[in-house]
Amino acid sequence: MLLVLALPRSHTTSIEKQHQLVSLIVIRRVFEDLGGFTDLEPWVGQAEAAQAVLLDMGGAVAMFVTVTAFAGLRRLAPESSTPPAELAYSITAKRGVAMMQQSD
Repeated sequence: MLLVLALPRSHTTSIEKQHQLVSLIVIRRVFEDLGGFTDLEPWVGQAEAAQAVLLDMGGAVAMFVTVTAFAGLRRLAPESSTPPAELAYSITAKRGVAMMQQSD
């Protein structure tokens, strides 16, 4: 639900929410895979399955670090209430198109 609400507000917020969702899906899959192993013997006997679980765990950690770094950098960046001069025309044009679509 937060993803849907964040989309119109900020592009970077929507990217952050999408990365969070994907990382949660990967983490869920890792825990499902870990639940399939009851003791240490299947890890030794099924090297391919163990390698897949370890790769998923590494990917989940990498995604978590990436999302955390992205969120931290976004919060450190100064917020600007006025758009840069080179975007002013584009924003005005988009508003004009939106107003024309509303009147239809």
